[in-house]
Amino acid sequence: MPTLAPTRRARELSDRTQRAWLAAKDAVGHKPGYLIDRWHGRAPWSDLPAEERSDAGLDALDALDAAIAATQAARDALAAELLEAGVLAPPLVESEDLPATTWQALTDEGHFGATEGELARLVVSDLAAELSDAAHQLVPTQSRRGDVLVESAWTIVHQAQALLTAVVIAAQTRATPWSEIDTVIGGQEGYDECARRPTEARYAQALAEWHRGIDRPYHLYGGRIHAQLPHAALHPRQTARRLDAWVLARRQPRDYDGGGDTPVSAHTVDATGNDHTSWLISTVLGVSSRTMYGLREPGPVATRVHAERKVITLAAAAKPGDTKAAETLAAGRAELDAMRARNVEASA
Repeated sequence: MPTLAPTRRARELSDRTQRAWLAAKDAVGHKPGYLIDRWHGRAPWSDLPAEERSDAGLDALDALDAAIAATQAARDALAAELLEAGVLAPPLVESEDLPATTWQALTDEGHFGATEGELARLVVSDLAAELSDAAHQLVPTQSRRGDVLVESAWTIVHQAQALLTAVVIAAQTRATPWSEIDTVIGGQEGYDECARRPTEARYAQALAEWHRGIDRPYHLYGGRIHAQLPHAALHPRQTARRLDAWVLARRQPRDYDGGGDTPVSAHTVDATGNDHTSWLISTVLGVSSRTMYGLREPGPVATRVHAERKVITLAAAAKPGDTKAAETLAAGRAELDAMRARNVEASA
């Protein structure tokens, strides 16, 4: 097991766990049991009036709700600490190299040329369109069984939860601090700061899965290939064009979506400029830190993903007349060409 270095980040998570645990112990305490005894009329409260007993029962319910929330917050805080330390990261079976056709499809779809934030935003847009279409189906008032309506609404709620998770991931890819996200989401729950579930812990697993997908878009093992990212992130060009049409078909005169005839593509697969290049650099640095400099070999898929993204990023950042940058780009392209040739030969 790697040494658990006492970094500032680790200390912050440790402090959060300790505060959450103390809050949980305080919430559980003796108060719920005391109130339940009053509700049941146990000695010495056997002569309590019915109204006071009822009040005690309701108060006991509130106290148990608070205790559950505080305990869950402590559990999530500890989970975040263990994830950061690598204790909860299970050993993964490394993917075999992908077929040449899969690599080519990722390239043709512009997956490697899109930043992590742009891919995440496309996932949000795709889920939002699905949610909108699903909600639209509930507007007509034709006769339908009540259980069918309930099932439709239940599906929409789950779609909305998936959308919120995708939005949190998209916000994180654009460097939005967890504190700002927590202010919006956690502040709606009605618990004080120590008792509520930390937003970072709540979405830690989803964010970790997203990063694994960015590093290794597909996983191939035992002859079976599994997508590690949502369809929109694996097929960004196809998704963006489809959503362009979706927006245009529903656009109202009062709408301002800032994209002309390409309101989705313009800010994702067709994005250019210094801001886009900066986020390309950020994306490839993230892939590097998670895969190329870890404690174990990155494997063929992560190595190829890093090379694909590195070449595109170097080309976008290159400045005319910069000899050193041109040499670095040429070396990166040569290395990538060699990987591609070996993969094509192995796939034949």
